[in-house]
Amino acid sequence: QESSDHEDSQPEKNDLFFKFRRMPKKFHGSGQGSNLFADIRRPRHNGKTDCQSHRPNKDQVDIWRRSLQCCLADGAGVTAFMRFLATEHSTENLLFYMAVQEYECLGERQRKHRAPEIHNEFVKCGAPQEINIDSGTRKRACENYSLADRLVFTEAKEVVFNLMKRDSYKRFLQSPFISDIKNSAL
Repeated sequence: QESSDHEDSQPEKNDLFFKFRRMPKKFHGSGQGSNLFADIRRPRHNGKTDCQSHRPNKDQVDIWRRSLQCCLADGAGVTAFMRFLATEHSTENLLFYMAVQEYECLGERQRKHRAPEIHNEFVKCGAPQEINIDSGTRKRACENYSLADRLVFTEAKEVVFNLMKRDSYKRFLQSPFISDIKNSAL
């Protein structure tokens, strides 16, 4: 039976969380300056390589510098930031943020399936990729995730976003990643 409810359809393999779910292993220690984007060419529908999207230009990097929101709104910005975080062994916050962004757009049936996954992967104490949030926020998320409410992880997402904005994003902007990308951009 085909569902007409679009928001309950399965997430596509090209959605943000799916793309980066396994990134920490794949990109572990891969901050190599100008080769940073060498492996992320995306095929177009006609099978040709989309060379426009594989390497950021100076304008994109300038946009990333405006704010973390601007950086995360650009696919290449997310990739660069994720790779930087992988060098610091701290990808869990961005992975959680992206998972919750995806979760908030899902229909109720999918949220019931995804909520325990997000809780078990990121939120519960001792989770494989446990995020750094205060005990009150963690307690509320742990108590309410089984309700699969659209906003159950929103408070934790905001805490994580603010932590990234104050901490890792500032280091990212000062890192060789940005200067190498900007210097290698044509």
